[in-house]
Amino acid sequence: MPTLDLKTNVSLPDVNKYMLELSKTAAETLGKPEKYINITVSSQPMTFQGTLDPAFQCTVSLNKTLFEHFERTLGVKDDRGYM
Repeated sequence: MPTLDLKTNVSLPDVNKYMLELSKTAAETLGKPEKYINITVSSQPMTFQGTLDPAFQCTVSLNKTLFEHFERTLGVKDDRGYM
């Protein structure tokens, strides 16, 4: 299940609406059904490039998908790799 974890110092007026929009965008971008997309969003203080200006950090985790790919293409089980 692809997981997208977004951290930002921007205050979102409607976090739920934003997450639903991001879920649709992630599904389209990753070519996966939206029912398999997991989204987390958190607002927190952060610096980027030495300033407190609006910024974000986004981590996309495709571990299961990539492990399945490596097993299929390399014949290597998930307990024989690390991400």
